[in-house]
Amino acid sequence: MLPRRLCRFVVAQRLVGSSRAFLLQIPISQRPPSQSCGCRSFHASHRRLNELPKSPFQTFVDVLREELRKNRELQDNVKQLQGDVEKLHDSEALKHAREMYERARLTSSIKENPRLRAAAEELKKAGIKVGDAVSEALKTMEESEVMRVISRATSSISSTIAHTTEPIRNTAAYKTLAETVVDALDDSGSAKHAGFEDKEVRRKRRQKRLEKAGLSRRRAVSENPEAGQALVAIKPSARQEAWDTFKATNPLMQRLSSLHATYQESESPLIMPIRSVTSTIGSWFEENEVAQVTRMMKGMDPYFTREAFEKELREYIVPEVVDAYLSADKESLMKWCSEATYNVLWATMEQYLRQGLISDSKVLDIRQVDVSDAKILENEIPVFVVTFSTQEVLLFRNPVSREVVIGAENRVEQCVYAAVITRIVEETSDELTGGWKVVEMARRSARAYL
Repeated sequence: MLPRRLCRFVVAQRLVGSSRAFLLQIPISQRPPSQSCGCRSFHASHRRLNELPKSPFQTFVDVLREELRKNRELQDNVKQLQGDVEKLHDSEALKHAREMYERARLTSSIKENPRLRAAAEELKKAGIKVGDAVSEALKTMEESEVMRVISRATSSISSTIAHTTEPIRNTAAYKTLAETVVDALDDSGSAKHAGFEDKEVRRKRRQKRLEKAGLSRRRAVSENPEAGQALVAIKPSARQEAWDTFKATNPLMQRLSSLHATYQESESPLIMPIRSVTSTIGSWFEENEVAQVTRMMKGMDPYFTREAFEKELREYIVPEVVDAYLSADKESLMKWCSEATYNVLWATMEQYLRQGLISDSKVLDIRQVDVSDAKILENEIPVFVVTFSTQEVLLFRNPVSREVVIGAENRVEQCVYAAVITRIVEETSDELTGGWKVVEMARRSARAYL
């Protein structure tokens, strides 16, 4: 006799076998209809058999438009940020920061969103530029009825707030507070992100910053050879003279000095490792090369600080040098660069200028400005090694027809620069350069940005 569980199993198997045999005896035409397959497709959307396939351009535009509509909360935050920035409408830096924020946000969305990234890859395979599709998507979003209503409502609210708060904004206290907030926002920017401003705005900002710090009226004091000798060398003290005489005449001191010279010059396999260890330990307490360069810069300018130099480098020196190079400004490039560096940089631009073309190249953004190292070159020349990256458009036009001959207007290149910068004592009073000089610069174009 079988157990209860095995009996149930045997009965179930017999029932299944009998039902199958019964179904096989029934003709096919009289059998009941079979049920649909229980498997499911991996795609959640319905199959569209009667519709034409979309082009990669239209697919990217639709995906980008859909992702922008989904991100309502971020759009509201951006509008609130724009409303706050409009209250400080006098700050050009805030307008530029807002534009860079919008550009960075859109670029990050395309890179991080899997749907947008896949659509962008299909777009590139089809030979269509991603920038054109982005412009088309944003244009259709702006032209929609909903966006027009929102734009009208936002402009109405902004005008009402501006009219209501005008008496308050005209007070001296509010203007003082606004200037303080603008200065704080300018100083709180990224320590490596320079951005880019026009030449006039950049130089005006620098002049204003120098005047506020009281540096515009400071001039380097040059040496007057006809001033006479204000300092007179005096004899060393009697104790110092006695010690020097003792070291020069005493046989024991002479023997110790000889042993020290032998130890430093010895090539013995036993002495060399010991000397290497002692030299390494001694170097821990010596002044490193960065400190030596900083000390030498302070000797040229008593007001020099590393923080002030990095700020000047980020906001003025690097943009001036890059702008002079890309715009083929010969005079400015000659002032900023040494003779050898100028000849190398100008040779790359002169080949286009000899063809009668004019430069219409533009710098869009400068970031990752970093003083990576400091060195002392031959002849005791202190230098800083600076690296930074840019987004720029290299463009040369025909001066008559304004036709683009070299480059493309919508091709943004990501470039990496490395520069070696020093300071010339005789040129510290120069209003344009402040004595700073580029003794070496290299440029490498990494990739197309869009």
